[in-house]
Amino acid sequence: HHNIKGKSFSLASSAIDALYYAREWVARGDPFLLVGPQGCGKETVIDYACSGDRGLELSTFHCDKFTQPSDLLKHIKRKCVLDSAFGGQVYRPRASSKLIIVVKDVDLIKTDEYGTCSTVS
Repeated sequence: HHNIKGKSFSLASSAIDALYYAREWVARGDPFLLVGPQGCGKETVIDYACSGDRGLELSTFHCDKFTQPSDLLKHIKRKCVLDSAFGGQVYRPRASSKLIIVVKDVDLIKTDEYGTCSTVS
């Protein structure tokens, strides 16, 4: 049994591997994308991966059918500051050492006549 945020779970070995890798990615600051159907445990994996990391901020960005790339960029700009780095400028978290943005309902974004979506691309 595993305990995450006061909830007890029995997990298959593949789920335990996913939790381990996600925690390692967060600890190293690696970017990652977690995709799956509603109710499959994505938030549980994120909660576990972020637990114990005191310098981390978790922010949620909700999409709808009108979401544009500029909306996500505005969210990033609210949470980050633009800083100079070797090779150019980068966004760094404003209030923490690490920032994870959870993008929810990305499947609701309206596609164009070619079936593509610039926000997701």
